[in-house]
Amino acid sequence: DFRFAIGRAAIYGGITAILLLFFGIIEWWAEQIFESTRPAIFVSLFAALLIGFTLNALHGRVENFLNAFFFREQRRGEEALRRASHALANTSSEKTLVEFLVEEPVRALRLTSAALFLAQESGAFLRTADHGWTSQETECIDSEDPLIVELRAELAPIVLDGRPRAETTLPGGSKSPSLIVPLLMRGGVFGFVFYGPRSNGTPLTGEERALLESIARSAGAAYDHIDADKSHARIRQLEEHIRALGASPT
Repeated sequence: DFRFAIGRAAIYGGITAILLLFFGIIEWWAEQIFESTRPAIFVSLFAALLIGFTLNALHGRVENFLNAFFFREQRRGEEALRRASHALANTSSEKTLVEFLVEEPVRALRLTSAALFLAQESGAFLRTADHGWTSQETECIDSEDPLIVELRAELAPIVLDGRPRAETTLPGGSKSPSLIVPLLMRGGVFGFVFYGPRSNGTPLTGEERALLESIARSAGAAYDHIDADKSHARIRQLEEHIRALGASPT
């Protein structure tokens, strides 16, 4: 994350500059007070050692200060996504899955848009939930759409460049999707989520993209569990129907 690294370097640079200024003032003061150069050298050495120990002691505190003050919203959003990823492993509700895949990232990262597409029996992908999309944007995407073919090949998130696509009508302007994350089940793509940029225009960081992928991975496992439960329920219904006809299910 270059923005975080640059911000941290700027803060450390500012603190170092202040301490060096303090060292210079002490050295100048020592030279003015002591006529002999030897006491001045000892005072300067003591100040240098003090600054060195101070920088070492301040390192952890500065790190916490940066996270808490300058990058508070970013770290808070990342923590919310981590909690969502962990929570998905404990749900069997499709409504909850939609909430964590669409609404939670929008809320945590202050995204302008998001849309969930799930595979249908026809093979096409239908928009089943969204935030910031309208009825004029694509409701259904063909399984052979070039972007979906690329997604099946990569099996990983793809950063979008925002250029208009002839095959599908996606939101434009500030709501234009900047990332597509696949939902994987048993080695195949059964859905995906489009995520737009932040409302302030700053791009998603690598850590945030990785967390969105983690949420999608957890959601894929949860959907797989839900699908297995539905299959077991259908088998039980079929067995009960066979028994009602007077035959043994085995």
